[in-house]
Amino acid sequence: MIIVSIIKYCMLFILFLLMSCTPKSNQKTMLQVTFHDAPFKSQGKTVEALNITVKRMDIIRSSDKELITLLDEERKMDILKIDENNPVVLSNVSVQPGNYEQLRLVLSNDSTIVVDGDTFPITIPSGEQTGIKLDGTFTIPPNKLFQIDLDFNPNKSVIFTKGNGYKLK
Repeated sequence: MIIVSIIKYCMLFILFLLMSCTPKSNQKTMLQVTFHDAPFKSQGKTVEALNITVKRMDIIRSSDKELITLLDEERKMDILKIDENNPVVLSNVSVQPGNYEQLRLVLSNDSTIVVDGDTFPITIPSGEQTGIKLDGTFTIPPNKLFQIDLDFNPNKSVIFTKGNGYKLK
């Protein structure tokens, strides 16, 4: 009876060791990307809305430069109506843990800005082709929720020039 119990505990211990030694490449991590912002002024005028459509969102893995799509559906939003207490979740998907070097937001070319009640188109260079590129290495750990919070800074990102109008950089 004692020998059977010892064998049973040894088997459980071996099973525990085998389960804890599973290769990390098969593990997935939840990656969540959120977005928020606040109202601002441009050229002394009040910007009331900044309407964008995110068409796709990708990350690039550092090891093999693979482009991994996190979002592949249109998400329309007025980013000025989103705050950090209630951000928009753009993506909540499983990805391989590891090092990544870029997040890309591919935007539709129908974006608009509302300034003092008037609506204007806003140009986003490369927004619809290759997307807005957010460079910087980040490491996604295994078996944890990894969150990327995009805090848009409109005072540095929205530019107005005579003849060219509004541009998002």
